[in-house]
Formats: sequence, structure tokens, C-alpha cells
Amino acid sequence: MTAAVWLCQPLLLCSLLTGVAACGSAWSGVQQLVWDLLSAQDASHLVLVHDRSPVADALWPSCSTWSSELRRVGVYQTVLSTSAPLERLDGAVTSHQGQTMVLLAADTDTSLDFIVRLNGSHRLDESFQLLMLVNGTDYRAALADWYLPINNQLVLAELWPGSDGSLDRADLLETYRLSVSHPVRWLRLGRWSASAGLWDWTGESLYERRGDWSGLTLRVATNQDPPLISFEPGPPDDVGGYVGTAWKILADILRFNYTTRLSVDGQWGSQLGNGSWNGVIGMLERQEVDVGVTTLISTAPRRRVISFTRGLLTLRYRVFVRQSSTLEYSWTTYVAVFSPPLWAALVGCVLLGGAAMGLLCRLEQRHLPHLAGPHGGTHWRDAALFCIAALSQQGVKDTPAGLATRLFFWVFYMTMVTLSAAYSATLVSSLAVRTYPLPFQDLHGLVRTNTHRLVLPDASALLDFFKDSQVPLLQEVYRSHSVVLGSVTNGVEQLLSGKNVAVFSTYFGPNHKPCSMVDLGNDYMISQASLALQRHSPYRAFFDYYLARMRELGILDQLNGRFLSLPRKACKSSDSQGLSLSSVFSAFVFLATATLASVVGLAVEHLYVRHHNSRTPK
Repeated sequence: MTAAVWLCQPLLLCSLLTGVAACGSAWSGVQQLVWDLLSAQDASHLVLVHDRSPVADALWPSCSTWSSELRRVGVYQTVLSTSAPLERLDGAVTSHQGQTMVLLAADTDTSLDFIVRLNGSHRLDESFQLLMLVNGTDYRAALADWYLPINNQLVLAELWPGSDGSLDRADLLETYRLSVSHPVRWLRLGRWSASAGLWDWTGESLYERRGDWSGLTLRVATNQDPPLISFEPGPPDDVGGYVGTAWKILADILRFNYTTRLSVDGQWGSQLGNGSWNGVIGMLERQEVDVGVTTLISTAPRRRVISFTRGLLTLRYRVFVRQSSTLEYSWTTYVAVFSPPLWAALVGCVLLGGAAMGLLCRLEQRHLPHLAGPHGGTHWRDAALFCIAALSQQGVKDTPAGLATRLFFWVFYMTMVTLSAAYSATLVSSLAVRTYPLPFQDLHGLVRTNTHRLVLPDASALLDFFKDSQVPLLQEVYRSHSVVLGSVTNGVEQLLSGKNVAVFSTYFGPNHKPCSMVDLGNDYMISQASLALQRHSPYRAFFDYYLARMRELGILDQLNGRFLSLPRKACKSSDSQGLSLSSVFSAFVFLATATLASVVGLAVEHLYVRHHNSRTPK
């Protein structure tokens, strides 16, 4: 919920007037001004914050009467004291659905103290729109020493009384500084008069009307993580890659300058044993830089010391391993083409087909004797061989003579042609597509095989993801199956050199890694990469706004296509080479086995014939 908070100081107006009655008349004009602003902001909740000063006591009956009018038109009201904890104000604002207006009725000192409390607790930001009623322009000198951040929503109403002492008109202004060292800037928001009401009101948002940061130079820290972010040595030093180019576009839109430096220790940032932080996060915490332009991931511990913008892009993290140079072939290559149920159905079809055809031949010989002869009829003992020949796509010497037998044999033969073609096509595909074995298929396999170590970059959210995880598998990987190196690049170098390591890194598709690296296909971590800023930075909301605009205009999509959607790499391939002996070795083994079985069968048959002839009388 966005809260519109209007801060009013009626005592400043009453300083022009005499007597409580005159103050009451002036308060009537203030009521109309605030009422017009309520209507313009479509607010349905009024929080009245007051003290017990004499002027507030004098105005309180009028405020009570106005409260009744507000309730009559459906505006809900809450009353708080200026001395109440600011958390109660937060609760009052957030407890109501819809726009909220906060009206402060207090003397000058109390009002200024309240503003100081808001600013000191970082509540004087884009979440609150403050209306302060002032007398003329004399107050500007008092604000010269104040630091009002660029995201504050303090609106100053310069009040001008009429000849009768009532409020005649008001000029609505806002003021801010780009930084502590920059001068105060003033912008006109609109005007109000007793006769015309609110007019000449600006239609621009806070981020559009304060979108010129000319003269501001931001200090930037970055790191190397191409293609997402890269450091470009100068002079002057600069940033590149997806995140770096998005940052340059932001600088052009808001018209600010920046200086760039690498991370002080080359790290992204993690918490040390003494509670401090290293890397880019430590530089932000120590206020050495203003913005971290790199691929930082928002985590709960990090959000306690720095701030993050909205996500620039979604990062998916996978496990990468080195692709083996040895092709993977199995002894079951020729059998695995069909599933076991299909093999069983095929064998059953041949057996039942042979039996059916043999039965048809027997019936034809018995009931259709005219088909018998040297070219008529088919002996039932040949029927099974006919079916096996059909499966092997071989012809037969004799054609079945009967019409029924011919029809059955034709249907059976066409069925075997279909199955044989399917087997051949699948077998050719399995032999043509080269399969390289992987050491394991997932993190469970990493733990089970215990042959590789997962590389995790030091001082990174990836390391914290495993170290702080409540998932037993991730805890086991971190404790016993990981190695911490300086960066992902170090891990890739070890992986490509042949060491038994796996790398946990971002995945943007197959074209961003060396050809010999393959991912295991599971997204183990999905997060948003964001810009990082100092905690409570006044620039965060502006970056969020313009990053959202860049996404709506398709600028981020164009950067994605430029840096992350690269054309397919021309990886060296040996697909044009012929099959090696290992590819079809199992077929030769099958041939040798069948040949040996034939020889053994011939020997057994020869011995049987000799034994049978020796027992037969001559």
C-alpha cells in the first residue's frame, strides 16, 4: 500500500494572526486545502498526529467536527500523539487498505523534531508524502542546512493570507538534494486558492520530475563474471556485459556520472568470522562505494547490511561436468532397440503365426485335396520357417496354394516388414547418435560415486546456498563432496584440465560453456541478479522504477539477445567418421556365438545319426 502523508503545522499560519478565533478561521482554509488534497489522492484513511499545545487544543474542536464530516463520506480516521513510537504510525498506515493521509497538528519545535525523527529512521523516503504548511518564504533559510534525500516526499505549502485573515492561496513546492554535498533543489508541484481549489498540479511521478541527476558522480564496484558483467580497463575504467550495459543505459537516462573500480579482494561478498563482510558487499557496508554493479544475489544476511534493486534477470544454476572422450556402447545395443514387452510380443507372434499357418496347411491338405501336388499345398513343418523368413525379410521357395493360407501369410509378412523397418530405423539412429558417458547424473550420483568434488566459489551466494541449506543432500555435498576455490573460472580451468571436479555455475543455454562441458539438466538454484546499494540508499527506488521501464520497453530483452542468446558454437565434431569396431563389436560376438552353436549342433546331429544307424539292422 502507498501511503500519502500530509504534515501540517497550523501554528505557523496562526503566527500571522491574533486570537484563537482568527486561528480557527485560518484552520478552516487549511481544512479545505487538505480536503482537496485528500480528494486528489483518493485517500480513504486519515491519521491525525497531534500534541497538547495551546494552539492544538484551540483547533481540536474544529478537527473533531471535521472528523464527523470525514466519517460521513467514508474516510476512516486514526488519532496518534506526536510522542508515540514511530512503529505505531507504521502500524496505523499499513493497517488500512487504500491511500492514507497523516495530518500533524503541533507547534513548530515539535513538528521539526517529528520530521527529524522520520528522517533519522529512514522514513522520510518514497513511502511518505509530507505536506508542511509554512508562512511565506522565510523558512527556506532554515532548510539550507538540512539534508533531504532525493527520495523524500516533503511537500511545502507556502501559505498566503487574504485581507480578512483567512487563507487565500498556497504555493506547493518540493525540495531535495542529490547527495549530502549537493545544493538544495526546488520544484513547483502546483497551486491552491480558496476560490479555485487545487490547480496547476503536476501529473509527473516522483521519479520523472526528479529524473535529472546532472552533477552527481556515483562510485561503482564491480567484479568479473562474463557474459553477465565484465570489467573494462580504461582510462577511464568501465563495466560491460549484460549488467554493465544496463547500468550504462541507466546512467544515460538519469544523466549521472560514475567511476568504476574492481572488488577490493576480487570477491562478491560473504560474512567473516568477526561479523564484517568482504568483497563488494564489504565495500558497500563501509560506504567506500555507492553501487555494486555486478551479479549479486539477494539473501537474508546480505539484506541486513546492504540494499538490492529489483531483479535484472533470472539466474539458473546447474552442475557441469567434463564430457568423456570415450563413446558409450553396451552389450545390449542391438537388443535394447525394442523394449522387453515388444520382444516378447514379437516372439509370441512368430510362434503363434507358425502354428496358425501350419494348421491352415493341414486343413487344406485334408479338405482341399486338389491343391496337393508338386506345386500345391504347404507342409505344416515348413510353416514355422515361413514365419521366421518373413521376420528376416527373406522369400520362400514355395508359395502357399490355398487362398486362406496366402491371405494369412501376406498379412503376417506385411506385419513383419513394419516391425523390421522400425527396428532398423531405431538401430541406425542409436548407432549414429554418439553417446558419451557421464560420471554421474545428479547430486545424488555425486555423493554415491564419491569420485568428484563440486567446485563452489568462495565468498559467494552459491557457497552460502549449500552451507546454510536445510536440505540433507545439499548439506552432505557441502561437508564431504565440495571444494572451495576463488571463482567459478578457477573451477572451469581445473575441470577442463582433466581433474575430477564438477562446477556449480549459471546456465544460459549450451552456447556459453566450452564444448567439452555438459550440464546435468537440473536447476538446483533459481535466483534474481540485482544491483546492490548502501543500506537505505535513496537511489534504490529510482533504479527500480527505471529498470521496470526498461523491461516494459523491451530494452532488457534486447540485452538478453545480445549477451545471453549467443549463436551455437562450432564445436569440433567427428560425426562424419565411420563406425569403429567397438560400435558393432557385440554383433560380431553374436555371429561367433551362433557359429559355435551351429558347429556344436552339427556334431550332435552327426553323433545321433551314427548312433541311430548302428542300431538299425542292415
